[in-house]
Amino acid sequence: MATKKELRAQYKQLRRELPSGTAAESSAAVCEAVVRSQEFRSAMTVHLFLPIRRQGEVDTFPILEEIFRRGKTAVVSVSDFSTGELAHYRLRREDPVAENRFGIPEPLHPETLERVLPEAIDLILVPLLAYDAQGTRVGYGRGFYDRFLRCCRPDAVKAGLSFFPPCAGPIDDATPDDVPLDVCFTPQGKITCRRVEI
Repeated sequence: MATKKELRAQYKQLRRELPSGTAAESSAAVCEAVVRSQEFRSAMTVHLFLPIRRQGEVDTFPILEEIFRRGKTAVVSVSDFSTGELAHYRLRREDPVAENRFGIPEPLHPETLERVLPEAIDLILVPLLAYDAQGTRVGYGRGFYDRFLRCCRPDAVKAGLSFFPPCAGPIDDATPDDVPLDVCFTPQGKITCRRVEI
């Protein structure tokens, strides 16, 4: 068992130690697990994060391409670091994206895009550093996604993407405010999280 702070440091290091070829293969396997899943097949509106390259996140652009190919609605976010909130927009194939000053790919002209309410989203693909078998997620510590996920429908699927299996044991400092994942997709396939009351 460990705290979120400890796990954050540990899993950042594990990502850094992944050889680039292994990371690329693992990322492709995660994306394949997502697009083959029932959760993806049944969702019409899919929110996904776009990868922060310097953080070594799963490359979600193949999933984005599959959303377009299947005629689903793709939703991406723009971060407001002054409020700690995410604004959500429908992204079309022709809409350009560019990295912001934190290296997060975002729509280049969000003012021209259709806003999307969290309640309209069927499947949310969530970035993370670590997670446990109960679905407690460790992100970067700013709380953007916990605030966002609390606004989503109870039946919307909250899915993490990770190169790694769950961490051993429950996370020590999990709180009732943590919004648990329903599933996590890894290179080995889909893991269903077992929720417990805190």
